[in-house]
Amino acid sequence: MTIDEILRLVNIALGTASIDICPAGDVDGNGEITIDEIIAAVNAALTGCPSALPTATATSAILVPTSTATATDTPGVSVPSPTNTVGSSGSLGRNAAHTVPLLARSLTTIPALLSSITQIASGGAGLSARRTDAQKPCSGGGTLDFTCTQTTPRVSPRDYAVSFSACRLAAGAGDVLLNGSVTARSTEVGLLATCALPPLELSSLTATGVDVTLHDGGAVEIEHASFNVSGSLKATADLASSCRIGALDLTLTGSVVTTASSEVTTMTFESTRLRLQIDQFSTDCVPVAYRLTVDGPLSLVGDAIRGTFQSTVSGVVMQVAQSNGGLDVALSGNASADCLGGSAMLSTLANVHFTATAACPDAGAVLVTAGGTTRVTFATDEVDIDRGNDGSIDEILTSCQGLLCE
Repeated sequence: MTIDEILRLVNIALGTASIDICPAGDVDGNGEITIDEIIAAVNAALTGCPSALPTATATSAILVPTSTATATDTPGVSVPSPTNTVGSSGSLGRNAAHTVPLLARSLTTIPALLSSITQIASGGAGLSARRTDAQKPCSGGGTLDFTCTQTTPRVSPRDYAVSFSACRLAAGAGDVLLNGSVTARSTEVGLLATCALPPLELSSLTATGVDVTLHDGGAVEIEHASFNVSGSLKATADLASSCRIGALDLTLTGSVVTTASSEVTTMTFESTRLRLQIDQFSTDCVPVAYRLTVDGPLSLVGDAIRGTFQSTVSGVVMQVAQSNGGLDVALSGNASADCLGGSAMLSTLANVHFTATAACPDAGAVLVTAGGTTRVTFATDEVDIDRGNDGSIDEILTSCQGLLCE
């Protein structure tokens, strides 16, 4: 009897799992798991258990449904045939293998949008950019036109607009290309509520038809995103930073269409809460190392999904930093979806690394808990799935992409 099997018994006793996932633990056959039976299971773990426990059935909660990815034959490794039972322990690893990269790649577009919003909250590289008649050149070419209008200082609302025309801003090893306009209103009042100072709260925010393109250090396009979102924003000031911002809290509604590795994905928010804690800015106030927390409805539709993945995420925290010409991502939190009938907890064991243009990671490991525990390890052109996290590889996938929801 393993620790994972004991945890199944605990879940059954708590009412969060069905007795069907571990009938061997029901010693007296009354359809319930009692404290005495859990203690007996612990003793069995120490002294040995004569009967093997069955694997989890379709009653187990999962994050995403079965993928269409197929296993590959590898010499010396036994690779079971994929099953198509939604919720089975066999599908959990494959579902996680597809979901983790999809969420990571999609959510990294949010700081791309914030590359434009931070120009409102920070005034770009300095307060001189806050002259209402000023159009400033961007560091890599193009222009940024910043305006702030206010009828009566410290009393009337401040209306902001930032318009970008082929504006290139430095973003660590690469750059961000911005086109379009962001408008916002601040209803703050008081001595500091003037156009000469950055706002700490935007009661309304609209980014419609804003196009953002990310490039690596060699000017190769990594990802393109087109934003049609609205909402509100609060900024946490950091006067020690030249960009004057430490964190941003947003509530967003609308959609983001991204294109990466020739695949198109639409991400939709519905009063979804996001918090961006910025660890490092570029010289142009673009976040390049950050922690992004997401709470609320999140829908994904796209080429790699071949359907709709509608999820409600709870405290999903993604920490991102530029590394080795790509991105290092750590992901933790809970996600659930009605079409899936359950939820799963994600926890990064080793940072998931994406090269600049790849849709799938080439390194990293994630632990997924949903009725059982599965370790998913990413490598170049391979995903290893270890059901039970016992050190043995149960299945090998050749790609992280596949079917999520029909």
